[in-house]
Amino acid sequence: MNNVFKFLLLVCFAQKFSFGYEKVTNTVTKLREVLSWKQISYEIDGILYNRDANYKKTANALYFEDDLEDSEKYFIQYNNVPIGLEVWGDKIFVTVPRRRFGIPSTLNFVRNAPWKSPGLQPYPGSEDLVSVYRPRIDVCGRLWMVDTGLLEVPGLTSITVDVTKDRCDDAYAYINDLATESMIVYSLKSNTSRRLNHPSFVHDEAALNFTVADYVINWRDGLFSIALSEPDPRGDRTAFYHPMVSNQEFSINTQFLKSGDIDNNVKVVGTRGVKTQSGSHGYHAATKTLFFANPAQDAILCWRVDTIMAPANIGIAIQDHAKLVYISDLKIKGDDLWVLVNQMPKFVFSRLNTSEVNFYIHSGKVRDLIRNTPCEQ
Repeated sequence: MNNVFKFLLLVCFAQKFSFGYEKVTNTVTKLREVLSWKQISYEIDGILYNRDANYKKTANALYFEDDLEDSEKYFIQYNNVPIGLEVWGDKIFVTVPRRRFGIPSTLNFVRNAPWKSPGLQPYPGSEDLVSVYRPRIDVCGRLWMVDTGLLEVPGLTSITVDVTKDRCDDAYAYINDLATESMIVYSLKSNTSRRLNHPSFVHDEAALNFTVADYVINWRDGLFSIALSEPDPRGDRTAFYHPMVSNQEFSINTQFLKSGDIDNNVKVVGTRGVKTQSGSHGYHAATKTLFFANPAQDAILCWRVDTIMAPANIGIAIQDHAKLVYISDLKIKGDDLWVLVNQMPKFVFSRLNTSEVNFYIHSGKVRDLIRNTPCEQ
């Protein structure tokens, strides 16, 4: 296996999902606010960590010292910023990559609770994980993620799993690499991987310098997200993908990703329009709709894949300049759309106001989101 990344497969068992919601009373009319935090806290071994823990922790003891380095501190609350989410059974998984010191657990979950800001609980068996971004659960009930293995390495940030229920052993994972603007394709059956490169994976200089919360984004992020269509009779799918810094969408049949023969098989799907840069995106098969996390407009965009991709066919499913400021993760689960919002540009370029809500998890029905947009059937 390619040794530039550490690939981890965990197993998760199915349970009926029953997370509760409250009546919407804010301006987000198509989304339900499921969870929200001013700052992240943790519930670990029966202890609630909701303020800085200025000590270092080992397996057998706690050591209290007045003058510890940040690298020795167990919990520095401000440094904990959620990035990815996944939903399964009565659990919502929340990842907190170790981009700074003081993060006690990178892979966590919360259960149904009567409050909106529960402490994150480390997922059992994840103690040795270093830094995880966006996990995904496949149709076979397995939890997939990439562990970067190092502090502050935002390179391998998204994973998409290509598998069917009747062939669980023949799974492929498509992983973006922001550092090299390339894609890693991993085969579970053969336990091998290959790195693919193509000009369509590279950021577009013309799409740089968009703004989020009044901060100019000059990140040269290439390939960011891969979304899969339903399988054709042969079991192949269309993989839709884009760099973060681009207003274009590309596609390729997954048979070419699996074989590595991509040079002459990439298609330009079209252009979404100005200010349509997108991070994560997801596909809803029943409505043939792609949803895009759109940081440049604090919005979720939509497009029906059976129409021409052009600005006129791109809909703003929902927009909110307070509660959708930088959607870090987006996924489709059944007929529901889920997003995690974390205000990352403000965290990077300025400072979060810890007396206000900074992090959200929202959920909404796909058909509610596309109503009165070009994506409605």
